[in-house]
Amino acid sequence: MNQIKNGTYCEKHAVWWLIVIVIIAFVLIIIIIILIISYFIVKKIIEIRRRKEQEKAIAVFKFKYSNIKSINSINNIISTNKKEITFEDEEYKKEIPVNKETKELICIANLIKDKVNLQFTKQ
Repeated sequence: MNQIKNGTYCEKHAVWWLIVIVIIAFVLIIIIIILIISYFIVKKIIEIRRRKEQEKAIAVFKFKYSNIKSINSINNIISTNKKEITFEDEEYKKEIPVNKETKELICIANLIKDKVNLQFTKQ
């Protein structure tokens, strides 16, 4: 005890507020990392579900691996298997029935990697 009184010995104390700040910062960093990882996982799951819902309505496949021949090429961006959509069933003759499902297969190929908007019109 004499050494403490005459100044030749120092008592060491931990700085408690610095330790608390380091622990809180570490916990916050871990929480932020978990939130970022969770965001990307949820985003990927939503994208997969959206793609599955879309594939229920339309068939998406590689056009070059199919046996469908591309006839009409538009601007080297879009290719289709038909120039016109015609209902060639004898049942329809020249008119399409009302309130009855009518089907005709048309395949549209996107020849570039970018997304392309497409709109059907009548003439």
